Amino acid sequence: MGPQLQTMDEEAVRLVREDPNEEDVPIAMARRVRVWRELRGMRAVELAEAAHISRSYLFAIEGGQKQGSVDVLKSLAEALGVGLEDLA
Repeated sequence: MGPQLQTMDEEAVRLVREDPNEEDVPIAMARRVRVWRELRGMRAVELAEAAHISRSYLFAIEGGQKQGSVDVLKSLAEALGVGLEDLA
């Protein structure tokens, strides 16, 4: 993870701790999905298939246009081999 991304993630975590209703939570989660996917060496199509969602839906989540339902986020976490809390 690059220093800029790490700094952005740390800022998102700080904001969430200060205010659990912080609007940056979905953005931080979207960033985490992509980071974990890249760390796992997965292509987007592979993750989408493993999580049983469309590639366009995954791109929308990773791009921050959609938050994804809890069920979808659980599927993504499972496909990535991480806990749901690792995506937040």
